[in-house]
Amino acid sequence: MQQAGPQGLKMKILANKYQRAVFSEGGDDVFLVGGYLRELIARGQSSLDLDYLVVGDVRALIRRVMGAVGGRVVELKDERLMRLVLPRGRTLDFTALKGSLAEDLRGRDFTVNAMAWSPSGGLIDPHCGLDDIRVGIIRGVLRKNFLSDPLRLLRAYRFAAQYAPWRIEPRTRLILKQLSGRITRAASERITLEFFRLLSAPTPGYALRHALNDGILSKIIPLNNNKLRQNIKLITQVDETLEKLHKKYFIKKFPYGLGYYGLMRLQRLASGASPDSLRLSPGNEVLGRLRAVESLLLEGFEGISGLGPAERFELYAKAGPAAPDLLVLVQHTWLLSDWERFVRIMDKSLLSSKEIMALSGLGPGPALGRLLRSMRKMQFERTIKGPGSARRWLSHR
Repeated sequence: MQQAGPQGLKMKILANKYQRAVFSEGGDDVFLVGGYLRELIARGQSSLDLDYLVVGDVRALIRRVMGAVGGRVVELKDERLMRLVLPRGRTLDFTALKGSLAEDLRGRDFTVNAMAWSPSGGLIDPHCGLDDIRVGIIRGVLRKNFLSDPLRLLRAYRFAAQYAPWRIEPRTRLILKQLSGRITRAASERITLEFFRLLSAPTPGYALRHALNDGILSKIIPLNNNKLRQNIKLITQVDETLEKLHKKYFIKKFPYGLGYYGLMRLQRLASGASPDSLRLSPGNEVLGRLRAVESLLLEGFEGISGLGPAERFELYAKAGPAAPDLLVLVQHTWLLSDWERFVRIMDKSLLSSKEIMALSGLGPGPALGRLLRSMRKMQFERTIKGPGSARRWLSHR
């Protein structure tokens, strides 16, 4: 990872026009904190989200900054926090500092997040977060900080995945293990966001194994340790299968920023568990795919390669959008073109609805739907090969 030291930090921070506007308007009463600072130091990269601690009147400052750079103000539930939303997904979050800066940083989760920066003070690092970034260590600030927000327990493993090869410091891991049961006290939506970020990291294996050994993972995916350990090993197989696929399969994004890699890792990791028992709120689309795949795997569709066209048609119809997920999991991606042909047939009929009703004598309703499905199935089986063949088949019926 390319790291930015304290000497180059000021130049990198003030190269951003929004940062310049904030510090120009706020002076020494504003401190840059949060993930932007961590990313800049650890990777030399800037994120779209900027977080500031403000001494004094947050509303007055944000009005001045908005006058300089534009945007619109969003007031969040936390009355101390105000957000300035800018073009291209960038946000500036301003939080009123309650107490001293030292107290605020002492209440943070990890040393790598317990830093602040201001133009005159430079990097303020009372808990040696910079040293931990340099050696790749995830170290908790205080044990009680995990009690105040249990989601931080899971965040440790997310950082381990996101910043691989960073490692969780042994004493911090002991705290995580001791408090693992408290993860269920966090809201399922927050757990989902953190967990999906973990699954979307390039190499989540280390983090998942330690989350399992420390008692966190089984609180989210309710399976026994042996089954979870087996599923984690199989994620490598899933990744190898996905690497061979065309990029068109990775265009779609799911809730909480989950990509197709993350979705398939979730499918494999949760294999054997009821999707509705997960300590997650993944949204209806992802939950539907999890349910479909789990149901079909339980029915023994691993042997899909031996199915004939009619059986594959029924399988694809039953799986719906989750059909490609199933093909990836059972390592039959060579059938993806077969599934794509199924989708094309289902999307566009050989004949118009008006012509089908005229030839069949049926009006709109379930009977017409069943007839249309039968015609599409025969087209998939190649019994019906074109519009003329479809007309003859309808006429005979």
